Amino acid sequence: MDFIRAHQLNIMLVMIGGVGILALMTMMPKFVARRKKIILTLMEIASLVLLIFDRFSYIYDGNATRLGGIMVRVSNGLCYLMFLFIPFLATHFIHDMLHSDAGIEKPPMRLLICDAIFVVGSVLLAVSQFTGLYYTFDAGNSYKRAPLNFISYIIPFLMVVLQESVILQYRSKIRSRLALALAAAIIMPVFAAILQFLIYGVSFMSVTMAVVVAFFFIYSLCSLGEDMDNARKRELEFYKEAKKAPCLRRPQRHSPTPSTPRTNTPAVTP
Repeated sequence: MDFIRAHQLNIMLVMIGGVGILALMTMMPKFVARRKKIILTLMEIASLVLLIFDRFSYIYDGNATRLGGIMVRVSNGLCYLMFLFIPFLATHFIHDMLHSDAGIEKPPMRLLICDAIFVVGSVLLAVSQFTGLYYTFDAGNSYKRAPLNFISYIIPFLMVVLQESVILQYRSKIRSRLALALAAAIIMPVFAAILQFLIYGVSFMSVTMAVVVAFFFIYSLCSLGEDMDNARKRELEFYKEAKKAPCLRRPQRHSPTPSTPRTNTPAVTP
C-alpha cells in the first residue's frame, strides 16, 4: 500500500494518457451509433477530468498560496462531481443498451430514479461547498473530511444498486454474457469507494472509474462485433436457403396452330 501511495501520481499520469487516447478513439469511428458515441465520449472526458484534478488535489494539498487555495478547492469539487456524473452517464448507457438490444423505448422507473438521485447529489455537493458538509480545509489549505462525508459515497452507491437491478432483470433480453460482465464492472467502484473510505490518501475511486470507463468502450466494441457476426450468419443462411429452393421454370411458349388459309372460290351461278 505504501508503494501505491508513493507512486499514485505517476500511475494517474499514465492513466490520463491512456484515457485521452481512448476518448480520441471513441470520437473517430463512424459505425458506432451517435447517441452511444456521445455517452462514451462524455464518460471518457469525465474520467479524464477526474484523473487530472484528483492529481492536482494531491499536488496542491497543503499549498498555502492563493493559487494553491484555489486549485485544491476546484480540484476536490470537480472530483466529487465526477463521482456523480460518471454513474449518471452509466444510467443513460444502460438505457441505450435496453433500447438497442431489447427494443425498450421507455426507460425503467429505476433508471429515472437514478437521474433524480444524481440531481439530489449535485445539490448536496453545491451546498457542501459553502457549509463544509462533505469536507473542509484548514488554514494551510489541507483537505479534511467532514463527519458527514459518507453521504457522498452513499449517493452513487444507490445509483449503482438500481443500475445492477435493471441489468439483472433484463439480462435475458440482452446479451447475457456481456450484460453480466457489465454488471460486474459497474459494481467495481463500490469496492473501490469502501477501500478509499477506509484507507485515506489513496485514490482507488479515480483509478477504478477509469478502468470501468475503458470497459464500457470494450463492451461497445464487443457488442458491435456480435452484431456484425450475427448479420454475417444471417446472410450466409439466406444464401444457403436460396440455393436449396427449387428453380422456377419458365413456362414454354407454344406456337399457335396455323389456320387453314381461306380460298376465294367463285360463286357458281346457276
